[in-house]
Amino acid sequence: MSSSWHEFTFLAPLDSYVDWIMDPGYKFPPVFKDFEPGATDPATLLPMLVSLAPGATLEKFIRRVSELGGAKLAGFDVSPMEAPSFTFELSSLYTASFIVGHPGRRQIPAIGDKAFLALVQSDDDLREMTDRIMLGQKLPADAVCKPDDAGHNGWDGRIGRAGGIDPKGVCIVGVIDEGIAFANERFRSDTCASRVEYFWMQDGACRGAEDAGVDYGRELTKADIDQLLKCNEFAGLVDEDAVYSQAGLTDFRREGHKAAAWRTSHGAHVMDLACGYDMREPPSQPSGEGEEREETRPIICVQLPSVMIADTSGLGLEKYLVDAVDYVFARAAEIAEARGYKYLPVTINFSSGIRGGPHDGTHPVELALDQRILERRNSLKEEHKIVPTEIVLPSGNSHLSRIHSRVSLAPSTNPDRSEAKLTWRISADDKTFSFMEIWLAPDMQSANNAEVEITVCPPNGEESGPVGNAKDRCGFAWKPLGDEILCKVSYEQARSNTARGRFLIAVIPSEMPDFDQALPDPPTQPAPCGDWTIKIKNLTDRPIEGIDAWIHWDDSPFGYKRQGRQSYFVDDSYYVFDPNSGAWIEEDNSVSLIRREGNISGIATGQETIVVGGYVRKELKAARYSAGGPIVRQARRPTPHRTGPDTMAPCEESLALFGILAAGTRSGSVVALNGTSVAAPQVTRIVAGLLADGEMSGRDGILRCAGVEETDIHHHETHHARVRTPSKKRKGRGRVKFRVNRPSQEHRRPD
Repeated sequence: MSSSWHEFTFLAPLDSYVDWIMDPGYKFPPVFKDFEPGATDPATLLPMLVSLAPGATLEKFIRRVSELGGAKLAGFDVSPMEAPSFTFELSSLYTASFIVGHPGRRQIPAIGDKAFLALVQSDDDLREMTDRIMLGQKLPADAVCKPDDAGHNGWDGRIGRAGGIDPKGVCIVGVIDEGIAFANERFRSDTCASRVEYFWMQDGACRGAEDAGVDYGRELTKADIDQLLKCNEFAGLVDEDAVYSQAGLTDFRREGHKAAAWRTSHGAHVMDLACGYDMREPPSQPSGEGEEREETRPIICVQLPSVMIADTSGLGLEKYLVDAVDYVFARAAEIAEARGYKYLPVTINFSSGIRGGPHDGTHPVELALDQRILERRNSLKEEHKIVPTEIVLPSGNSHLSRIHSRVSLAPSTNPDRSEAKLTWRISADDKTFSFMEIWLAPDMQSANNAEVEITVCPPNGEESGPVGNAKDRCGFAWKPLGDEILCKVSYEQARSNTARGRFLIAVIPSEMPDFDQALPDPPTQPAPCGDWTIKIKNLTDRPIEGIDAWIHWDDSPFGYKRQGRQSYFVDDSYYVFDPNSGAWIEEDNSVSLIRREGNISGIATGQETIVVGGYVRKELKAARYSAGGPIVRQARRPTPHRTGPDTMAPCEESLALFGILAAGTRSGSVVALNGTSVAAPQVTRIVAGLLADGEMSGRDGILRCAGVEETDIHHHETHHARVRTPSKKRKGRGRVKFRVNRPSQEHRRPD
């Protein structure tokens, strides 16, 4: 081992990513260094998702934090044992009655400071109750509401009006995305009447008491949006630029990407496919009161922070996504109560994902989504009713990205085959972190003696010491020139449902990023680009199978400034193109460690969500990038709970025509985008229709629909010999047909 590698340890329940953020991550955007212990200004606090350990309850955790003096939550009047020296605050969406009434909820979005993290490590009770803490990206200071401004709209877990009528014909559609063009006429029922009931800009500038219903960002209600439309309506047309500017959506005085200012935005396109309709024919039905009509596809949308979208690794996604889902359910309850319904069906579309994680359904985001779906579905269990609730996700676009390797090792008695080498190519001019996760096989627990060890060798040949699975939360840091850390390799044993060991290799950017502010301790050394070698060695006398390595997503998202450049695995036995035809090779061979299969999104392997892949509409073949299964089986379970995606929807018009057409940010505009992100909202639209028509389970309904339509499509394929049916690992139950959903081409001026 080179003397440039230095051993280190970190304490539970903080994980390898938190350790990385604390050093050296704080030196790079987003900056974490200014989170002082004991800070009281919410703008300086760390957004986080706290994942509780098995056996712990949210009530016990909050009461213990309250005893120590740091939890601010109405209804928990516990005398603190000592003067508060830390800050920990739960979302104001929650009330004390909600926490007591939901004992199974174990993923908690909150904010806290460094002192709280230190307290969790030092207090025996909190450490035992906490499985993992994941930190989020910092919001702009003006996006954080002051404590006196928020917390007046707590949600007690209700889903509608007690004693209300059962719904018929109505389904709320939730959209969580970026660049939400809420003023587009595709989301209106009249010139100055929006179908968007609630819109939460998570990084919008907080307006104080006007945004009392959220802890951060800006919330617009239907009344707010309608007023904006009326104030900017001229001769029957709405000045949408003025609407977005006045709403703070395109405020160029503030930092950050303004997706809604562009012609094309991901959120506008996705929302149109999920719930866009012609303004002249909005989805509605008689309300039973005179000639009044009620909208049957009301919309609740959440725009995620641009700083989080820009970081495609997915770090920091957890807190904001879980908050967004809780917000949709809370506001859906208000809509149902206002309309006199006992409840309303809800389907949520989130067209994004991550590439890291255990891929067995136990990522904290997956557990949080599954918990929330089941809680809402079973909220009227005593009345023997199921509350229809669905969340739709894309399978991902990484089928050919070379970001997944699977390793099997012979016993140590066979030295030629007991060690595997992975080559990780990090590109030059990469201004973001690069991460690789190596997950041990299910049921492989930490042992007194290491069973597997890895070493990391940068392009300059300075190999690290071996990191084994015998010692939890330990590793090596690479400091080739002084005290600056360029790389860390560490091991930790995941608790809770995952119960698998994980190695994390983290590397700083290979090109210094653009710093927006002067830093007191700026980094000076980039990481070397080129081929990094990771050796994985079996130390036992038995074979080991099922070791999976995944590289995080690192490309810059659509419309954003170029920062990251995707790293990937390299293997001489992996062929990208067919040597004879030049076509992309979409099937794995038996020799290469790099795998195309199993590249499904790291948050799309849960048990309750609907997962959608993509296919080419005309040729009926799987889109070459559409990721599939198989997923990894959970520890202590004999088989995986899903094969891969549930279904496929069109994501390309044809091999010659890019993408699927849907709305741009401005009314009347039509743009083409592709990817499984545009397949998912088409299924969301179908699911909304099924739930509105009385289907209790949107997933069962879409599986039945996919099975029927797959039979039709397969019959068509028999007349096209060159079309190859996608495998079940990629298509699930089958392909659903394209539903025509083009923006209106009629004249939009009043008659």
